[in-house]
Amino acid sequence: MIAPKKRSLNEIRQTKDAHYVPPVSNNTKASDQLFESYFNFFKNTEINASNYHQFLSFLNERGYQITKK
Repeated sequence: MIAPKKRSLNEIRQTKDAHYVPPVSNNTKASDQLFESYFNFFKNTEINASNYHQFLSFLNERGYQITKK
């Protein structure tokens, strides 16, 4: 009677890696998400001299701070 061949650790790893599905990554930057949420919240299409105070208060409400490098 012939005993079945044991699978080596390397064979098990190759089998596991062959079925690996990488996670979906979110490639949007935090600044992009911030501006999108501002434009969606206020239904504005731009930030200009007449509504920049509204944008700054939006940042303050969300806990963001503007700092100088």
